[in-house]
Amino acid sequence: MNKNYIILSLVAAGLLGVIAGSPAVFAAEKQSEESQSAIKDAWLDGKLESALLFNEHLNSFDIDTDVENSIAYLRGAVESDIDRDLAGEIAKSIKDVTKVENELIVDKTKAAMAKDDEAAKERQGFKQSVSNATLTARIKSQLLMNGNTGGMA
Repeated sequence: MNKNYIILSLVAAGLLGVIAGSPAVFAAEKQSEESQSAIKDAWLDGKLESALLFNEHLNSFDIDTDVENSIAYLRGAVESDIDRDLAGEIAKSIKDVTKVENELIVDKTKAAMAKDDEAAKERQGFKQSVSNATLTARIKSQLLMNGNTGGMA
């Protein structure tokens, strides 16, 4: 066989392999970007849920959150316009949230029901317990890091 023919055949086969494999490479890259975006959105949603949970002025159980493409969506019902605005501001404060779609509605009957609702009192007790535990952990950490106090005592 002619040496040039062999080289030309190998080059052509290599080019065909690259051309044939290109869609698969692009599809894999696109899928990887989509999965990274989904992971980031889930992380942001978790941060948002936590921020709402630890806010003592909101009932986070009445607020549904979702994050898609770094846009936070708030849905559900709250007791007042102030609660609606507060939830929106909390969502805006989350790093990497680019936009907030605040679709919360104000339900005045929730305010009346919440005062008498035993479950609401229980949730408030849970929030207070979490808040107390967080504060205790912060104080103990500061005492442990301070060389002038016996943090373990």
